Amino acid sequence: MAESKFTVVEPDDPTRCQAVHGKGQCRYQAVDGAKYCPMHGGNRGQAAVKAQMLRQYQLAKWQTTVDAFADEDQVKSLRGEIGIARMLLETVIQKCKDSNDLLLYSGKIGQMLAQVERLVVSCHRLESNLGLMLDKPKVIALAAQIVEIIGQHVKDDDAISAISNEIINAIVSTQGKVKDD
Repeated sequence: MAESKFTVVEPDDPTRCQAVHGKGQCRYQAVDGAKYCPMHGGNRGQAAVKAQMLRQYQLAKWQTTVDAFADEDQVKSLRGEIGIARMLLETVIQKCKDSNDLLLYSGKIGQMLAQVERLVVSCHRLESNLGLMLDKPKVIALAAQIVEIIGQHVKDDDAISAISNEIINAIVSTQGKVKDD
């Protein structure tokens, strides 16, 4: 590219600007890669090329970021986003010094609560569809396998029975119900 914007060239120079005005053809040198000098829009082509290169760079950068996220093991989990949303909600609530502030931020707090709820529901649905959640039958089957493994190494029937009961009680208590012996 020519650094000098307006260089007068000979009338027969092939790099002469192709613009024609009242006095005839422009006498300045065209911008490299263009038919016109900067005064007649020759630099617009360069600007378009630069803009296109910038778009391609930004697209490549965005694609790299997307690829990095896609390569992560936790890509199909919304747990991180739920944590961030809850932290943001907590920050907004902490800004409230009195009931007037709470009223002032109530719309924002409501929106954030709805967002957290949507994320939790989506996360639950996603984990269920991917088979990442253990439902009650799966947990009981797992407990039975654990007791069987313990039974292979422990020969005392009373100890195995006590271990089995404690595992079942632990499973039941996670659901908010405690089983009595």
